[in-house]
Amino acid sequence: MTNIILILIKISIDQCHAVFAIPVLDLKCNGVFINYKFLMAMEQLNEAGSDYLLEIGMEELHKESQVWMSRIELWKRELDFFQKLLDANSLKFSAKEDKKKEGHFQNLIFYYNGELLDEYKQSVRRHEKQLAQMLASGETLNEVAYRNRHIELKEKVDSFDDTFRKYKHEFYKLIEEVI
Repeated sequence: MTNIILILIKISIDQCHAVFAIPVLDLKCNGVFINYKFLMAMEQLNEAGSDYLLEIGMEELHKESQVWMSRIELWKRELDFFQKLLDANSLKFSAKEDKKKEGHFQNLIFYYNGELLDEYKQSVRRHEKQLAQMLASGETLNEVAYRNRHIELKEKVDSFDDTFRKYKHEFYKLIEEVI
């Protein structure tokens, strides 16, 4: 007896995702349906790379941009809190090395909160404005450029996230020493 089953598979490669619904003729082995042709097709798909994967929809790119804006706002709030911590504990930094670290963190807070994150916020806003204009006009000519810019922004935001995580670790370590 041959049954036809449907397998749903999600494949993710390099931030691209595709979901496949594939009908498979069954070969039952230890209670699991297996299909040799299906396995070979999946192997070929994996070898081919991301060329066969569906691109993320524009709505998903918009959602990702919204997440970036939220992350930027959170980082700015965290930096405000860090500034308050530094101010509240500034008298406790008596060793020369601690004063040097305090100055370093003051400079980073000023740079991140006063320049870098505002620049990122403006870049994401311009990016979102471009998306709105593209969708309103139905223009698809600039979609490739838009997607490339999206990747650039994603790399910047992700890179800053890694840097900020390290910054927070060092900052908390300094504050723990003086508290």
